[in-house]
Amino acid sequence: MPSDSSYQPNQFAVAAFYAAVAAVILAIRLLHVYAAPGAGEASDSQVFINMASLPWTDTGLWGGLRPPLVALCYKILRLHPPAIVVFQSICSFCGWGLLALALAAALKTPWLKPAAYALVMIFGLSADIILWDFMILSESLSVSLFALLAAAAVWLLQQWHPARLVALIVTGALWAFCRETNAWLLLGLAVAIGAAGLLRREHRTACLVLALCWCACFAANAISSKMSAQPVSIPATREYAAVELPPRMGQRWIFPFLNVLTRRILPDPAKVQWFADRGMPVTPALMNLSGQWGSGDHFAAYRLEGLQPFRAWLLDRGQACYFKYLAGNYRATIRSPWLNRQSLLASATGEPLPPGFVPILPPWLNACIYPPPAFPFWPWLAGLAALAGMILAGVDRRRLWLIPLGLLLLLYPHALLVWHGDAMAVERHALLLQIQLRLAFWIILLFVVDALARRRRHGAHP
Repeated sequence: MPSDSSYQPNQFAVAAFYAAVAAVILAIRLLHVYAAPGAGEASDSQVFINMASLPWTDTGLWGGLRPPLVALCYKILRLHPPAIVVFQSICSFCGWGLLALALAAALKTPWLKPAAYALVMIFGLSADIILWDFMILSESLSVSLFALLAAAAVWLLQQWHPARLVALIVTGALWAFCRETNAWLLLGLAVAIGAAGLLRREHRTACLVLALCWCACFAANAISSKMSAQPVSIPATREYAAVELPPRMGQRWIFPFLNVLTRRILPDPAKVQWFADRGMPVTPALMNLSGQWGSGDHFAAYRLEGLQPFRAWLLDRGQACYFKYLAGNYRATIRSPWLNRQSLLASATGEPLPPGFVPILPPWLNACIYPPPAFPFWPWLAGLAALAGMILAGVDRRRLWLIPLGLLLLLYPHALLVWHGDAMAVERHALLLQIQLRLAFWIILLFVVDALARRRRHGAHP
């Protein structure tokens, strides 16, 4: 086999190209931030603001209604909206920039490296990604850390080194403390990696260390969730006086479960009967909440005296009953994300746009780099891409194929968590799922082109 030196471009020119692309995109991002009038807010923004306003010693900061990382960042930034926007924009630039570098380094075809780098950098400028940099929410930091997690995984699979393992562990831990769904996904990854370590001798210790560390992160997030039993204050309105409720009603899972209960369970008599058979007090006051949100009728589920027996059942048995219901009706549980794929894959989240937000990319380029959903095109394409990827991975025999295949194989578990975790803002909660799907396609395309180019090159020079 001939040397590949004849195919290597000038390394200085490549580095200069990477630096130039990074400088241009960073300048575009900063100018975009400068032109924006401020940060936008959604229904959940006040939760992060309230958490960040607490003293450092308050348990509500470390174990509030949301995982603590985003609120801690906001507190360090003194809840200054322009500083938050700049911070989130820089985190996004770093996350996608490092992923672009990692993927470019992983490819073996010289001319494909700069193309892959530019592609990923431009992907990070998609409107569905950058608009969250201008929102006081956890989406921006979660997406940026997801890109960084993918970059750390690419680097570790490309070449084993203890420092790269530590980087992957730390990035995964930070990602888990952004959103509750991330912690569950990290647990699934930990179990899969731990099982792989037990089945194979190669890097067994590293796999088990990684799995144990990520399981510990999940446990820490679960403990933080239990700490979220803070007193709940419902503000006064013209019709209702302010109400202070017992601390346990402030646990993280309560409000999402109430959304599922009022929107998906109470409107269905068969489901209501299933829960009634397991002790849920079904009263006219509870049925009046059917079709509303968990906060319906000025937080009636939290404050009405007639719903006190329901609240007692909710705190003692509600969560366990819901898990039993999902497991007992596993066919419907598994089918639900597929039947509601349009909501899960819709790029329009329904949230108000940040004030004065204007996309960076022109519409035609944004549609090319971040294709809009076309139903039922996307789900079938995901299956075909996974099949093609597995076939080519078997032929190519590079461990890096685990990255795009892992992204695709995690899609449905991710969809299950999003759909069954909450009935409110499903489209926004599925943002990372939508990015994950598109990113997997681009990585598979890059790896396919790289594999075919190498085979053609080696075939031409036996």
